[in-house]
Amino acid sequence: MNERRLHSSSTQGMVDNTELIWCQITHQAQDIIIGAFYRQPNIVLDALLNLDVSLTTLRNSSFTACIVLGGDFNVPGLDWRDGHLAHRNQLQEQIIDISNDHLLTQKVLFNTSRHPNGTENTLDLLFTSHPSLVHSVRPHPGISDHPAFLATINTKVNIPNKSTRWIPQWKNIDEDKFRKAAMENLRGFTELNPQRRTVDQNWKHFAKLLNTLGNSHVPHKNFTGNRGAPWFTTSLEKEVRKREKPYIRAKLSGREDHWDQFTASKHSEQSHQTQQREPYM
Repeated sequence: MNERRLHSSSTQGMVDNTELIWCQITHQAQDIIIGAFYRQPNIVLDALLNLDVSLTTLRNSSFTACIVLGGDFNVPGLDWRDGHLAHRNQLQEQIIDISNDHLLTQKVLFNTSRHPNGTENTLDLLFTSHPSLVHSVRPHPGISDHPAFLATINTKVNIPNKSTRWIPQWKNIDEDKFRKAAMENLRGFTELNPQRRTVDQNWKHFAKLLNTLGNSHVPHKNFTGNRGAPWFTTSLEKEVRKREKPYIRAKLSGREDHWDQFTASKHSEQSHQTQQREPYM
């Protein structure tokens, strides 16, 4: 990735007396807010309460941004693969409530700590609001008393390509050729003595004839939609088409007032397209 396309800055969500820091990375595809958190084992609930307040502040100020929060939460006894509470207590319930309330997914599904008595726990956690952007979470040797983890974050959402649609252009058919082919197929249909066949058999044969006529005598065009612009809705497409008429009129007449009308229509369409695009960027 070209580093010149990345810009980082401090962001809202800081809370006093809590080991928590946020950094916002501005990217042309997706803003990402990355946070680092540490809860001391001797602090029972205050740190998580402050974290909850911080996440609420972030959500209110940057609702569409991707949030990635990692750190040593020191919440033992949880199996994050199925959310099972091995030993239910208020601390465990609070971290799960924070995850659910802020629509966060925890991605570390392996143990990161082993007690001398043999007990293993997942203490280092990685939460994200966009789980599809975070992948390849793996353990890594740490410098403290237990391993760390590494994760790869995609900075762009992969939008699946739309399937191609085959659209018939009925207004462009040759009516004489189509009518002649239809009569020939109809004679072939009556020669099969449809009175002796079931309704289902007749309909299947008739439907096959219609498909054959459509494929051979009706022009078609392939339509794939706007693959890279999910914000380009039907209403925006209508605005773009509506803009063509004042352009053609201004081009033919050359009058200044016609060009002013076209410019106003163009600016209105571009403004609406920008508003539709912003939630995706």
